[in-house]
Amino acid sequence: MKLFKITFLLFYSVIICNYQLFSQNSDPKAVMLLNNFSENFKKSSGTKIQASLKSFSIKNQLIAEKNFDFYAKGNLYFLKEKAAEIICDGKFIYNYDGVSSITKVSVEDSDPSLNPQSIFSGNYKGDFIIKFKTPNASPLDIIILTPIDTRKNISTIEFSLNKTTHLLTQVKIIDKAKNYNILYIKSFKFNIPIDKNYFIFNKNKYPKETELFD
Repeated sequence: MKLFKITFLLFYSVIICNYQLFSQNSDPKAVMLLNNFSENFKKSSGTKIQASLKSFSIKNQLIAEKNFDFYAKGNLYFLKEKAAEIICDGKFIYNYDGVSSITKVSVEDSDPSLNPQSIFSGNYKGDFIIKFKTPNASPLDIIILTPIDTRKNISTIEFSLNKTTHLLTQVKIIDKAKNYNILYIKSFKFNIPIDKNYFIFNKNKYPKETELFD
């Protein structure tokens, strides 16, 4: 679950980021496409994503696969993967492991490179160089993000957007050991009604033996 959480938060952080903060060496068209997608995401009155995350080894062997539903509104979000859940109410992030424990961390105290709140305030520190890698015959715009900070474990992030709808279809995150995770977007819906209770943490809905760690 930890790898899944980190990969998901990285994905979420990148899609809501203001790409004007990124390197001047970046491709202007690639930056524009990601900015347009990011703005649509942030302006949406309610967003639902259904996706799967697959983890692969350097030998292209499938290590793990998880399917999840993700709901967002502004800086609030809720993710459900089987019994496991991640809830952000704008102040705190609650991570239920699906068994018997919940970890609680404030948005301000979470990793700033993965923190949506930091991005909304313009304090995103994970600067990237953004380039195109799009074959002419491809129906997708493929955009490569490379961290400027070489100390990060991430080697590259590849965003694939549909050329016609401009919606995100896939995100591939490659680490320095050449292992990689791929987020496959099954459906992406903007401006839909979402139950506000998704973003409210209620410990009473979990099993009685569940412990809360903060």
